[in-house]
Amino acid sequence: MLKKSLVVCITAVLVVMGATTTAAQTDRTRDGLTGMVKMVTEESGTWVEGSIIFVQTTVYDRAGNTAEFEISQYKVGSSRFPERLRSIYERNAHGKIAVKKSFDEAGVLQSQVVYIYDEKANRTEERHLDKDGRLLLKFIKTYDTSGHEVETKSYSGDGSLKSKWQSVYDQKGNLVLHSSFTDCVADQNCRTLEYKAVNTYDSQGNLTESLILKSDGKIDEKRVNRYDSANHLIEKATFNADGSLREKEVYSYKFDESGNWIERVTSKLNANSRLEQASTNRRTITYYAGSEKS
Repeated sequence: MLKKSLVVCITAVLVVMGATTTAAQTDRTRDGLTGMVKMVTEESGTWVEGSIIFVQTTVYDRAGNTAEFEISQYKVGSSRFPERLRSIYERNAHGKIAVKKSFDEAGVLQSQVVYIYDEKANRTEERHLDKDGRLLLKFIKTYDTSGHEVETKSYSGDGSLKSKWQSVYDQKGNLVLHSSFTDCVADQNCRTLEYKAVNTYDSQGNLTESLILKSDGKIDEKRVNRYDSANHLIEKATFNADGSLREKEVYSYKFDESGNWIERVTSKLNANSRLEQASTNRRTITYYAGSEKS
């Protein structure tokens, strides 16, 4: 069960990575890192005795491309060696990821993803396969003339359409409208709007507000983000349709000499602004020799 959950986690992370990467960014800068970072290991949890700590490690090459990605988890106070999944990447002649293979701690293949690109190097297809090469799910993506991903369709292993997402961007390339559709039928059409997200950004390109609309156009919730002068997220608040606070998360950071955060404390507050839970993400960052920090 743990191994299956780790495979799902890696798949979810990499779908997001594929959706947010732009031509102007490397994987390293997209992840918000500065300097010649070689490896980041991030551990997150409440750190209470017996609680679960989630761990992910990313290795970058000198050009800033992701070379390896590993995810695992362990229990605080336990000496049991954690199960883990490690992903490696094979790239095509243009430096794009062609295949991602994920292995367990014994080195046995657990899953793989095959990526297909068009002549403009846009990722048009992702095929997610199990350890025996059977198709589990597939994503088909289309783009506008600026290279922005404007539509994604997901298919199950038998080829049936499961869901569809559509996106609209402003002139700066910010995602301003995201729509999700379900109730898909054999004619490859999805008939039911599940939700819409309307996004607002500041002059630095930070997402400051997301208005989530239900299928009938009514407000479901509003999410408001605040940032510090260095564009680090310091507060995320969620409001109900009537404007009342649902919950809030407040973030504080510690940084290394290169300006990358090495500790982030998240304080989760309830609707009465009372602390419900505090968690901490700790990062160990190593740099290539001869760079800002090694």
